[in-house]
Amino acid sequence: MKAVAFLVLGAMVLFSGCEDILRSLADAPTNVEASQGEYRDRVVITWDEVRPTGVKEVIGYEVSRSPGGLSGDGRVDATTTSYTDTNADPGEAYSYTVRARFDDGDVSPSSRTVTGYVLEAQRLTVYTHEANDGWSASRTGVRWYTFAAVAGWEYRITLSGGGASDSTVTVYRRGDIDSPVRTAASYGSAPLEVSPGNVDDYHVKVVSSGTVTVRVSY
Repeated sequence: MKAVAFLVLGAMVLFSGCEDILRSLADAPTNVEASQGEYRDRVVITWDEVRPTGVKEVIGYEVSRSPGGLSGDGRVDATTTSYTDTNADPGEAYSYTVRARFDDGDVSPSSRTVTGYVLEAQRLTVYTHEANDGWSASRTGVRWYTFAAVAGWEYRITLSGGGASDSTVTVYRRGDIDSPVRTAASYGSAPLEVSPGNVDDYHVKVVSSGTVTVRVSY
């Protein structure tokens, strides 16, 4: 009888251990992406569906944001693999993670952290070696632009007009508006050289109190 009891107890311990292992193998959401300036009023976060582990079912997902947190609880149901953050300030970068929620109250590990942001950015199309945009001082004093750069070419961003001498231009790689690639204060007519690597898109932030024309050329 003691042998049988030990055998049953051992089987229970083994089963419990296997169940704990299965629970610990719950995958974090993968292929998490956040929009980076594609929208003027929101950040859209997307991810791939998390598959059931065999011992529990996915009942939804939970999105977290830093800094500031989300205006709601960040939760969506299991049939939804996206979340729209409509409470993001333009020009500020936010970090997002996603977790799966299970029917037993557990949650998965957090996904990798992704960066998303809102930008009211006008795209400058570089054609015939130059793209221009006339910017009126009657508009906002902070203006964002986006342009596509081809690896191997050297680009120059220049300002002209009455407000150029006291303007500031800051260039960022798309996806990282916390770390400028180049910054030029009291810009005047001096060119700003940008040598792109493998990143195709750049964001340009222009701050001016007067009328300027923004030019991107190569």
